[in-house]
Amino acid sequence: MRTPATPRPLRAALRLVSLTSWLVPEHRRDGFREEWRTELICSWEILVARGQAPSALGFMGHAAGCVRDAMWLLVNEWRWDMLSSDLRYALRSLTKQPGFTVAVIATLALSIGATTAVFSVVDDVLLTPLPYDEPTQLTMVWESFAERGRYHNPVSPANFLAWRERVSGFDDLAAISGSPMALTGLDDPIEVSALRVSTSLFPILRVSAMMGRVFTEEEEVPDRAKVCLLTHGFWKSRLGGSPDILGQTLSLAGVEHEVVGVLPPGFDGNGLSFMQMGGEPQIFLPLAFPPEAREFSGRYLSVL
Repeated sequence: MRTPATPRPLRAALRLVSLTSWLVPEHRRDGFREEWRTELICSWEILVARGQAPSALGFMGHAAGCVRDAMWLLVNEWRWDMLSSDLRYALRSLTKQPGFTVAVIATLALSIGATTAVFSVVDDVLLTPLPYDEPTQLTMVWESFAERGRYHNPVSPANFLAWRERVSGFDDLAAISGSPMALTGLDDPIEVSALRVSTSLFPILRVSAMMGRVFTEEEEVPDRAKVCLLTHGFWKSRLGGSPDILGQTLSLAGVEHEVVGVLPPGFDGNGLSFMQMGGEPQIFLPLAFPPEAREFSGRYLSVL
């Protein structure tokens, strides 16, 4: 004699109960399955006997009640001994297959390390606000070549100077250009991370010097006296935090620069380094453009 096939809606409901039962504590799992299996079969037979055609969606809605019951049992009948039992079983399984265990642990370690590294970058660049007043009012300005699909290109001096004179949508604009420079005249020659910046950068960021002053507009003119600003971290670590640093000179790329100020501890170029170089800037220099810069098409500036 052939056994009648289980109707598809009932079969799907019973499968849901079977899957949901794994949420139930082990000592209640078999009873949970049997109770819900009996409930669903009886409900189906009653509907059929009444001549009602059970819809698949409606019957699955009735069967979904098993999820609520399973969660209630999980919360109210969970015990610490269940956890210890599961842990012992997991450890026994892992020790039986040491090669598989090593592969799993190595994969997890690499995945966690990579995820942590990526999140650190995303957190620094996208999630953590810049440490300046009203950081949401700051924006980067780029050149774009839509026909080539390039929308974040460095800016040429000619375009920067034209924007600063003609664009009225910003309070001000500042250009930034960075490169490592050789610092000599101390104990040993060292390479430092230097940023050349428009004198408007510090007013835009609302940053004042802790000692001395920031740059003036007159220092943005070519061939003016060479001056520089030091970050607090560089001043402390390389120059010993000397209180007499103002007025002293540092030889940068063979050119003497007078120290006119030390920036506050909270400002070490946070958020500026990614624009031009890998490391945090240590020294700031005024960015001055010669008259022929308005004809220069080379693109190497970041604009804030």
